[in-house]
Amino acid sequence: MAFTVKDALALDNLKSAKVVAGLNGEDRVIQYVDIMETPDAYKWIRKNELIITTGYTIREDLDAQLRLARQAWADDAAGLAIKFGRYIGKVPSEMIELCNRLDFPLIALPDEIPYIDITHPIMTGIINLQAEELAYSDDVYKKLTKVALETNSIERIAEELSGILGKEVHIYPHNLSKEALSSMDKFKVFPIMIKSSNYGYIAVKSLIPLTEKEMIAIEHAKVLAALQRINYELATESHWNERRDLLDDLISGKPVNWDLVSARAAEFGFSLEGEKCVCIIDIDRWGCGYFFGPFW
Repeated sequence: MAFTVKDALALDNLKSAKVVAGLNGEDRVIQYVDIMETPDAYKWIRKNELIITTGYTIREDLDAQLRLARQAWADDAAGLAIKFGRYIGKVPSEMIELCNRLDFPLIALPDEIPYIDITHPIMTGIINLQAEELAYSDDVYKKLTKVALETNSIERIAEELSGILGKEVHIYPHNLSKEALSSMDKFKVFPIMIKSSNYGYIAVKSLIPLTEKEMIAIEHAKVLAALQRINYELATESHWNERRDLLDDLISGKPVNWDLVSARAAEFGFSLEGEKCVCIIDIDRWGCGYFFGPFW
């Protein structure tokens, strides 16, 4: 979710403002609003900033006006809003041509609107949208975490995410080949990366780009799916360690409680009843990856 130039122009106080150039850039995001009334204001432009000015210091300098618009676009500002009637007068055709070519919003503001009636509603809209985004993120996190804790199932996390997004979702807790990934042309596929480790993929069926809200839900699901995978690997490692410890106890011949040893063996499906044969196995090419784990 993002507050855009189009959203700003829909506010009551700005309905009389007009985009005179760069209409295709109305979806540019606004995160800040700043008033600039110095001739070198172009030096401090920030990304996603809506710049407001009367243009007083550059009122008779077309090159400076074009430089401000060009630099604002280069710095990825949201747009340039000017009270042209106060000092500049007619909107320069050169500015219109430049901003149209760059798809950079150039907004003509009515002279009678005070700055506070522009900046305050815009910042309120940005803050309200951020609060809504945080509330949505918290709600999604609670839903997915509840499912993860209660079911300990990646499949159920995928089902819950599918319900949240209203789209078909699959979670693959393992690596996929390039061929498998390339065959999923109807899905948006997101790797489950924690630092530099890949714990699988989340695939969402969609032919169009996902929204920011949908990406928030996917990010939460990626973390929980990774934790499920890590927990499974830890449990598996612990299982093999316990089997190894049991064998060490039996082979070493150190004093043990027979009933306890029998119970431990039974947990692994290994019976200590009857005669046993001990084998010594010499494995060639040990480091080549042909040995996959302990055998009974």
